[in-house]
Amino acid sequence: MGDNEITKTEDGTYQLGTWGFLKTGWWIWHIIAIVGIFYLGWLFGNAIFG
Repeated sequence: MGDNEITKTEDGTYQLGTWGFLKTGWWIWHIIAIVGIFYLGWLFGNAIFG
């Protein structure tokens, strides 16, 4: 576990102020999701907004 462990508080929530959540690799999934949303907007944007 070591450095890759996310800091949890006593109530079970994550302590985001420590930047520990960025070590888990979740940011990679966020980038993929953002790119996917932009791609869908590029494909279907004209049909929705045009």
